[in-house]
Amino acid sequence: DLGRLMNCLDRGLPLSTTAVRSGEPAGWSGLVSKGPWERLVVSEWALAQSYPEEFVRRADEGELGFWDLAKESHQAARSLWVWVDAGPEQLGGCRVVQLAILFWLQKKCLDSGGQFYWGVVQEPERGFDKLAADELHTFLKARSVDPPRRPPERMDSLETWCVGGLSWGSQIPRDVRQISLEQIGTNLVELRAFGRRLELELPASKQAVRLLRS
Repeated sequence: DLGRLMNCLDRGLPLSTTAVRSGEPAGWSGLVSKGPWERLVVSEWALAQSYPEEFVRRADEGELGFWDLAKESHQAARSLWVWVDAGPEQLGGCRVVQLAILFWLQKKCLDSGGQFYWGVVQEPERGFDKLAADELHTFLKARSVDPPRRPPERMDSLETWCVGGLSWGSQIPRDVRQISLEQIGTNLVELRAFGRRLELELPASKQAVRLLRS
């Protein structure tokens, strides 16, 4: 059941938890019409000496050729910290989707070679680095009457995500990734993230209850 929801997330939110970073220079990638003068093609310098007026015209019209520097690129793993809202707005079906999202993000993160951490925002003093049996028990028991708060700031290279209700958005900084959930039917939860909306069908009621109790 959670696997089906994770597949829906993959299809609806094709996100990568890796980032492409530029590395060391790796020769020239071709010619461009703008660039620093030290990269001007040699033939253009010859033109400047023989036909200065034509050189000036070509410069004004953006017709000069410059070498474009190529750079190596590589995939850099991202490490995530995911805060989950365990408040009253997320009771019911949203909790099932939260669990699927945690497993989904953990898989993407670990597949990229990064590290995965999560916590309940109503208990910011506690954090976890996996989703094993004990951690799942903690997730299922984490129910609060308190609304979500502003997520704590994290150090190092951790990228922060927040998974919770729509009302939490006003407290989430702009540089934090947000996934909002709202139950819109008995077996239907709407997910909003990155300008997209997904309608996720929940497992049958008895199966959902068993997921939250097991």
